[in-house]
Amino acid sequence: MKNLGEFRIQDLKERKNFKFSSLKNIKKVDVTKWVSNNKEIFIAFIFIIIYSIVFYLLEKRLPNDADYTSMYCALDDKIPFCEYFLIPYYTWHAFMVITVLYFLFTDTKDYLRSCVMVFGGMTVCCIIYFFFPNGQNLRPAVDTLRDNFLTAEIIRLWEVDTCTNVFPSIHVYDSVAALIVICKSREFHKNRLVKWLIGVLVFLISISTVFLKQHSILDGFGALILAAVMYVITYKLLDNKISQCSFLKKNKG
Repeated sequence: MKNLGEFRIQDLKERKNFKFSSLKNIKKVDVTKWVSNNKEIFIAFIFIIIYSIVFYLLEKRLPNDADYTSMYCALDDKIPFCEYFLIPYYTWHAFMVITVLYFLFTDTKDYLRSCVMVFGGMTVCCIIYFFFPNGQNLRPAVDTLRDNFLTAEIIRLWEVDTCTNVFPSIHVYDSVAALIVICKSREFHKNRLVKWLIGVLVFLISISTVFLKQHSILDGFGALILAAVMYVITYKLLDNKISQCSFLKKNKG
């Protein structure tokens, strides 16, 4: 009996002899087996869907002034607004996607670690946002900004991104969490150049949040504390369980 892979390679290439009736040769067990053997692929996909819905609802739940905690410290006033930091701020999206996908296709164990670090921390952030409604009032008036392409894009960003749910900063947390996974990974553990380059990128992404007045410095410190906690959970408390995960046993087999 042909499996799914053999069907695609042989029958679809032999177009003259191909008949739609041959599709009946594909048993449901073939698809089920494929999904069962590649479950780790869906971890990130499922989480992103659930997280997007939850975060959207949190953004729509604007707190009353009485319940609203403004994140602010005196150092925030010392940091000027600079639209040029929009560039590293936007690289966050590509950086996170590339990091998770890279480990997905190269090292299952480090992929699972990245899922625990990144997705676990984002889940904690959402829980904090729910029980501790917070925001910031640091954004400058639009009419005080310079008139250029970057400021126009920042204004569009502010229109869709509210100034609530800022502590801890997910931008900072995710970037630091990804850096930890990269530095601890078997692939890059001894590659100083990669670790330094990624470190510089993470630093730029992190400080961009305060130069764009998206976050208070307090939000960044909160993200660093959370990253330290999630590091202990991922690499100290759960490392043995990650090593014994069925996904890893499947790959070894």
